[in-house]
Amino acid sequence: MRWLLPTLALLGCPKRISPELQVAQLLLDADARWADRGELGLDAAGEPLLVAYGLAPQDPGVLWRVARWRIAEGELADTPAASRDLAEARAVAAACLEAAPGFVARREANGWDAALEGLDPARAPCAAWAALAWARWAELQGTAAAALDLPAIDALIAAGAGEPVADWAAGLTLATRPAWAGQDLAAAAARFDAAAAAEPDDTWILADALRLAPNGSSRARLQRATPQGPEEVHARTAALAEGAPPN
Repeated sequence: MRWLLPTLALLGCPKRISPELQVAQLLLDADARWADRGELGLDAAGEPLLVAYGLAPQDPGVLWRVARWRIAEGELADTPAASRDLAEARAVAAACLEAAPGFVARREANGWDAALEGLDPARAPCAAWAALAWARWAELQGTAAAALDLPAIDALIAAGAGEPVADWAAGLTLATRPAWAGQDLAAAAARFDAAAAAEPDDTWILADALRLAPNGSSRARLQRATPQGPEEVHARTAALAEGAPPN
């Protein structure tokens, strides 16, 4: 896959520092570039992250960031490519969980709920980003087609509790799941609000709230917001262009 190609030139002189320190430094660079992705673009923002992935392909801090990056790329892609991007994001975040001792065996024997019991807090962001990637993928597939995925998504949301992205994923799935499976626009709006309160600079959360579970202030809040990256610009533009969905 094109996004897994390592850009090892970014490492400079790797023999002078330990691999752990290399990864820590690369993640600092990746976070700085993520904050500047509106100017750099997503490809350039992801370069140090992909080097870190090459060095530490099971590190939770690397994997949830890669999942976040792939979800952002999916927002900018056409539907077939977006589905692939989101599936890759979900796979990367799931790999973070699968690296935990006994996780795969528990999941195969008793499902996602059992596998996620007692999840290491360091892996909670992976669960939350896996939930968001899966929920966005399910929305693209259509709620009826993706209904079998809902128990796994719900289990990942619960395991990622405390991460703002878990509230975001909950809002998304509550708004888009079939009525018979518990669609609840009021509850979705509340979860979007919780995510937006925790991440006030994330315009994409507000865009999803307006698009899927609007309340009286949704449009005004989104109009006042300043997008931080190209995926947020795209989401904001699309949400403001859409009419409010029926309640």
